[in-house]
Amino acid sequence: VLLYALAHPRRVKRLVLEAGGGLARPLGVPLVARDRETAITILRAVHGPKYVPQDWVIDTLIARATDSPMLRLDGAMEHFIDSRVSQIKAPTTLVWGADDGVVPLSYAEALQKAIGGARLDVIDGAAHIPHLQQPEKFVACLTATS
Repeated sequence: VLLYALAHPRRVKRLVLEAGGGLARPLGVPLVARDRETAITILRAVHGPKYVPQDWVIDTLIARATDSPMLRLDGAMEHFIDSRVSQIKAPTTLVWGADDGVVPLSYAEALQKAIGGARLDVIDGAAHIPHLQQPEKFVACLTATS
């Protein structure tokens, strides 16, 4: 979405960004789980620190270590927008989970600072998937932006 907004600013009236990327900053967790401990760490980063994954969920995440879509992120460096993000002029709202362990809140704060006038809505009780983890609060954020 950020790349589109930069390439086609006249076509973008408003941006709402949820737990997304674009800046060259480290993630809070590894992209791939090769052992149970790492799998649990990733799952808690996505679902919240109190999440207790079932064994089959852990096993499935580990099984994806060799064919995970996240392994196809080669070339991502050319798409980071750190030097261009300030060019975004569309009204922007960032919606972030307070407990996001994948793309931490500090990332959202840096993005907010870089996009002039951007608003940051932090949703308590949500981690990396606010629209799923706190749908009512997420909709309230969307309603506030319209």
